[in-house]
Amino acid sequence: MSIKRTGSAEEGRSLLSQLTALFPACFQTSSMSLQGAVFIDSGADTEFMDEAFANKNDIKLIPSADTRNMLALDGHSMNNSHLRTEEITLTVGGNHQEKVTFMIINSPELPVALGTS
Repeated sequence: MSIKRTGSAEEGRSLLSQLTALFPACFQTSSMSLQGAVFIDSGADTEFMDEAFANKNDIKLIPSADTRNMLALDGHSMNNSHLRTEEITLTVGGNHQEKVTFMIINSPELPVALGTS
């Protein structure tokens, strides 16, 4: 379900500010449980979480051996990720549940994105 807001990029809005494709989700670890929303990005090859969102919600961050460089559609580098979250039990749609870790990036406008992994 994707709904495009009215307006255009020419009016100073970014593409992300025009999209509302967020799905309700529950994030759970041994020390916290949080209701939130996720953005499903079929073009991403992994899951990403904003560092400020993780810190605000007491999600443990761990140095990652799997450093990733996040690229934009035109190939320029947008973010480098050197951290990942602890394992999180993620429930989407009320009944789909899996254990995931998120690569940590700077993305305050879109704090949680699920890729194709």
